[in-house]
Amino acid sequence: IIESNMDIELLPPAIRKPRELWTGKQVISTLLHHLRKGKDKFDVNDIDILPGVSCERKSKTPPTAFGAEMEEHLVLVRDGELLRGVLDKAAFGATDFSLVHAV
Repeated sequence: IIESNMDIELLPPAIRKPRELWTGKQVISTLLHHLRKGKDKFDVNDIDILPGVSCERKSKTPPTAFGAEMEEHLVLVRDGELLRGVLDKAAFGATDFSLVHAV
């Protein structure tokens, strides 16, 4: 269980000047990393990081939306990092082995 007073550690921004900006993939990755942090059920005094979330799903976004060679229609999450894809209902939703079930 994650304590409500835990700080969220941000990933480094994708753009630094003229001001710091993060991509949507970085925001989702930051949330996935934060959700991984929790207390071990055997030792409540130590904060451990759970194994990284990894999944590979096909989204409902057609391959032609971003170009088939970009493969944005295939969602790829490795060790809590959203590497590729568009998170839609098919990838994130209530289907078996979706990202909701992985977290």
